[in-house]
Amino acid sequence: MKKSLLIILSVFLLTATANTAQAFNAKDLQKLKQTKQCPKCDLRSANLSMAKLNGADLIRARLSKANLNGADLIRAKLSKANLNRANLNGAKLNVADLYMAHLSEADLRKTSLINSNLRRANLNVANLSGANLSGADLSEADLRSANLTGAYLKGAYLRRADLSGATWTDGRKCGKGSIGKCVRDNRSTADKKAKPHDIRGKWKPSMGMRHPSRPCMEFNRCGVDRRSAAEKRKNPYDIRGK
Repeated sequence: MKKSLLIILSVFLLTATANTAQAFNAKDLQKLKQTKQCPKCDLRSANLSMAKLNGADLIRARLSKANLNGADLIRAKLSKANLNRANLNGAKLNVADLYMAHLSEADLRKTSLINSNLRRANLNVANLSGANLSGADLSEADLRSANLTGAYLKGAYLRRADLSGATWTDGRKCGKGSIGKCVRDNRSTADKKAKPHDIRGKWKPSMGMRHPSRPCMEFNRCGVDRRSAAEKRKNPYDIRGK
């Protein structure tokens, strides 16, 4: 009796483990392959390597850890889709809509993203080495600690994109506060240890009342000092007032 119960329990656990490993919804996967219309579908860890999904509707789809190696996703709709840790190595995403897509730690090596919409996309720690991003809209994208070594960015729009800690196309490291462009941290090792977040070096009169120790200096968002002349004389570096 005990042996029978153990066998039944073992079979149950193996089945449960297999289902967990599969993760994706089989019906959703079939629907995508047949219609290319699968918004909000559960396709986590699905194998879509070399799939022909040009123009597919995958808005808000769950594709984390999915294998999309070499897939054709030209003009695909992937806005707000979850592609965290997905394998998109060599995939074609030209003119694809990836607005606010989650691509954290995604493998985008040698991926073609020509004229794609990556506005406000999360590309934190993503590997974009060798990717073609010419003409892509990366405005307000999170590219912190992303790898852009050898990436092609001609005509790419990087307005307000956060490149802090990213590896630039030429292999140099972008300093903290690299907003819209890669700013190299040229300070000495001692200065970096003393003030790790200050990428602007010593305060200069040309900086006005913006003291370098203020966090807003990192992103050039200190704003205008609207205090009275008396307040400025009393504490010239405090732009926040009372």
